[in-house]
Formats: sequence, C-alpha cells, structure tokens
Amino acid sequence: MSISHYSYEYSLTSIKMKGNNMETLYTAEEVMVALKVKMPTIRSWIHQQRLPVVRAGRSIRIRESVLIKIIEEGLDAVTQKKDIT
Repeated sequence: MSISHYSYEYSLTSIKMKGNNMETLYTAEEVMVALKVKMPTIRSWIHQQRLPVVRAGRSIRIRESVLIKIIEEGLDAVTQKKDIT
C-alpha cells in the first residue's frame, strides 16, 4: 500500500533512512495532507506523544509504517503508551 494513494492533490516527497531498514519518512506537512487534518492537530499529537516521530535536531519526520497504521486503524493504534509503575 502506498501513501500516495491517499493524497490526491499533493505529491508526497520522502526521505529514505540509511541502514538496513529502509523506510520512507514524511514531513508533518505531508502527514497533514494525507490525514486531512490541520497542522495544529499534528503538532498537538506530537506534543501529547500520541504520534510517534523521528527527530533529527529540529527536524521532525513520521515513518511510513506509522502513517499507514493510522490510516488503516486510527490514531489509537500507534499512540505511545506510558507505563505507570
């Protein structure tokens, strides 16, 4: 399944991770378009740790596998759970 399938008007650019596990990473703007939500929603999900991200300095990227899981199963499927012990 391709994320570009979910974007009609915009072409998603991507960054490939180096190493053995090559996975496409998307910007917050690309995720916003794919999920059809506004940027404050994406920022809120990141701040609340509901949306797992890859950070490189100030740069934020979202893995393709996370985006696909959100599209198929909803945000709760990827929400990071905190253990209270």
